[in-house]
Amino acid sequence: MNNLQSPALSSIINILEQVMEKITDDSDIVWTRFNTPKEMRQEIASYLESLKKGDLGCLNNISLLFAPTGAFQEHSISNGWSEAYVQMAVFFDQALAAISR
Repeated sequence: MNNLQSPALSSIINILEQVMEKITDDSDIVWTRFNTPKEMRQEIASYLESLKKGDLGCLNNISLLFAPTGAFQEHSISNGWSEAYVQMAVFFDQALAAISR
């Protein structure tokens, strides 16, 4: 099975799409490194594009977004979806581990 058919890769793509849905134009992003919600969505979109082509080179950058006190956690706390974030982060870590095997 190649990376494009990997259930783990599909899971990561799905999780990123869920995160992107949480980032609205009026999102509070003060505790993230991003200047605007649009900038945050654009970065995620670029990672999604790469992953959908089978390019896994961005996984380290995505991992940093999911890290404790990373942009996704900070956004989730500031915007009321921290419980969903925790679940997404667990699934992301599991999928990343599966890809890394």
